[in-house]
Amino acid sequence: MSAESKKVSHLLYGPSYDPYRDLEPLSFNGHGWASEGAAFAEVINRIKPKLIVEVGVWMGASVRHMTKLAKVHQPDVEVVAVDTFLGSVEHWTKKSYLMTLKNGRPTLYEQFLNNIVHQQLQENVTPFPVDSINAYEVFKEFKIVPDLIYIDAAHDYASVSADLERWTSLLGEGGVLMGDDFHHPPIIDAVTDVFGPSMFESINEKYIWTKKL
Repeated sequence: MSAESKKVSHLLYGPSYDPYRDLEPLSFNGHGWASEGAAFAEVINRIKPKLIVEVGVWMGASVRHMTKLAKVHQPDVEVVAVDTFLGSVEHWTKKSYLMTLKNGRPTLYEQFLNNIVHQQLQENVTPFPVDSINAYEVFKEFKIVPDLIYIDAAHDYASVSADLERWTSLLGEGGVLMGDDFHHPPIIDAVTDVFGPSMFESINEKYIWTKKL
């Protein structure tokens, strides 16, 4: 993990601040897409990560799944959930799952936190409600080295390429970057161009790249 092996939650918030404190209760909402595919178990059982970062979270279905898988090997695993929790173009243009709004703002963050609490994973899951670029800059500043990074954020070629180039630079040797939606042409093109056509594997529409120095 580096940064003197401090938890990311302590680096972001300090040791006494609890982002789940005083949370307004909401019912559990488990909505997600392809959040429990075989690739998660294959990678997590292989590398037994102590620090996982997910970029693009929605309501946290894959965060919860990865946390449960990783806790089998590392009971104190930390999973950092990076998202603005403001939705994206397909949500605002109503081409996808509709968001619940309060005062004109999506309630995704509150729902995500509640979902984590409902499954009693708050000791392992650290929310980081910022965009991908700023999250990356914070990780770089703190010299944080994740073991596993899961990319499921924007779906356009430029954004995916930028996420891959930024976040892979944080991994140490043997670290793994995995991403979703490897059926979507802009994502296929971005992954192939950044990594090379034979430098990654795919399992059930997930792409997997291991860093080798």
